[in-house]
Amino acid sequence: MGLVLIIVGFANIFSVIVPIIFHEYPAIPYLVLSTVLLLIIGFLFRVIAGRESGETNLRHAVIIAGLSWIIIPIITAIPFKFIGNLDYLSAFFESMSGWTTTGLTMFGGHEGELMLTIQFYRSFTQWIGGVGVVLLTVSILPRPGTGSYLLFVSEARSERIWPSVISTIRSMWGIYFFYTILGIILLMIFGMPIWDAVNHSMCAISTGGFATIGGSIGGYNNIFIEIIVILLMIFGSIAFIAHRQLLRGKLQAFFGDMQVKALLLLIIVGGMLLVLFNLDYYHGDILTSLRYSFFQYASSQTTTGFQTTDLLQWSINSKLLVAFAMIVGGAAGATCGGIKLYRFIFLGKSIGWRIKRTITTPRRIFVFNIEGKDLSLEDQLDITNEVTIIIFLWMISLIIGVFILGFTIPGQPLENIFFEICSAQGNIGMSLGITSISMSPIAKIMMIINMYIGRLEIIPVIMMFSTIFRKYV
Repeated sequence: MGLVLIIVGFANIFSVIVPIIFHEYPAIPYLVLSTVLLLIIGFLFRVIAGRESGETNLRHAVIIAGLSWIIIPIITAIPFKFIGNLDYLSAFFESMSGWTTTGLTMFGGHEGELMLTIQFYRSFTQWIGGVGVVLLTVSILPRPGTGSYLLFVSEARSERIWPSVISTIRSMWGIYFFYTILGIILLMIFGMPIWDAVNHSMCAISTGGFATIGGSIGGYNNIFIEIIVILLMIFGSIAFIAHRQLLRGKLQAFFGDMQVKALLLLIIVGGMLLVLFNLDYYHGDILTSLRYSFFQYASSQTTTGFQTTDLLQWSINSKLLVAFAMIVGGAAGATCGGIKLYRFIFLGKSIGWRIKRTITTPRRIFVFNIEGKDLSLEDQLDITNEVTIIIFLWMISLIIGVFILGFTIPGQPLENIFFEICSAQGNIGMSLGITSISMSPIAKIMMIINMYIGRLEIIPVIMMFSTIFRKYV
């Protein structure tokens, strides 16, 4: 636990460079303060815990991941409060939104007026949060530890590129850097200023969605920039293991990945449906509907949250379709949110397998195969049960969030409330204007909880609090 805070503290030092370069010196003390607090608290945890001994069990790994995503946003809310002039709860909301790569903001419409230090700090939290603070810590440990894989799994990522978890995570960072730099270059080529290109590339590849201008990507009114951003968002929502195949030139393996195929299919089919739903809104102009519908659908499916238009006036069908994409999300093993494509694919295959067994002769044996791997009946049932439980609990959390937000904001249509909570819990960041600094404290707290649950996923959160409750209460 202490090491996680120490690593983030050292990473936080880099953010001090921005106010030095741009002469925003009043911002420096608050960045330094948050850095010092992270380091001091981290070292205290290390002293209290002592040297790591034995194996890190799963419950300890889950507690480390869970508490990290509470303590770090609490401390890094300091710059948002004092530099961004927010009350502390709103600052905590902004910080949690950044670290969970959600992108909902308390600065709605005023991003371009923020100090450059805060603009970068928002992007920085999303970029680091995209791969995960726990992954950052494990990737630079001085020695391979027996607890590394458990920390890796507790962050809701279980795909491995290489046998060594340490080398896997280091490779993930290499891929992450590559796409970030590539995005910056491409956005600059097509007309985006260098400062905006740096920030938007960081937030696109992390599927975060924070912007440096009030109108998000729509503020540029540049179709080429929109296309580049769509590609970056898609790259960010594809599993790192698939990126390795792509960067090694194995296109058949890349496009043969079931999550890549599902993601591209959903974006194409969902985007076309959204085009049809929006034809009336755009007065029959199919090209305009195509441009705005595809961007918004890709942004929601990849859980990035960039917008190029105001969705408030869209039809109920359009809003619900976008919300559906938010719930499903992108690939497992990527930076994105949502329930994840892998779970829905597995559940669909499991249902199909069960139907085949039911309607055919009992003597016929059906082997459950996924991605070329045969699973035993026991493994298949275990994974199916886990997937079903996660989806069920995820939806229960969503419904609770809708109920509480609707109670605190009377007069809002149910579909708008549903959309906003889907955006928070799916870690997307799209908004119909409900999320704002004027929200009640209860509404802000509820959405913070939804963002937190969406980032860690519900079962690790339950495991963490149940462990703490049993030990200390």
